Amino acid sequence: MITMNAFEKYLKLYYIMYYKMQLNNVPMRTVRLTKEQEEKLTAIARQKQVSRSQIIKEALEQYMEQEASLNNPYKMGASLFGRHGSGESDRSVTYKERLAKKIRKKWPG
Repeated sequence: MITMNAFEKYLKLYYIMYYKMQLNNVPMRTVRLTKEQEEKLTAIARQKQVSRSQIIKEALEQYMEQEASLNNPYKMGASLFGRHGSGESDRSVTYKERLAKKIRKKWPG
């Protein structure tokens, strides 16, 4: 009877997981966490009853969405657009008419 020690079990599990990932074509990344980060991550995962990997993926997705919205030039300036407006909604449509009135007022005739 052959028995596996803890290292052999770990090695076997590692290879199974590695090849399973390769078959699914899912890239794997390594992240170094502080002890405090690891403890918080584990606590959140236990509370939500999901894997730590799932928590990291969700956090990364939120971060990427936030970055994408911050790097959008329109969204960056959206709070400034129309801030000091005239209140006239058709200003760009009637600019020729307004210009003609100013010219006639300055040089009547």
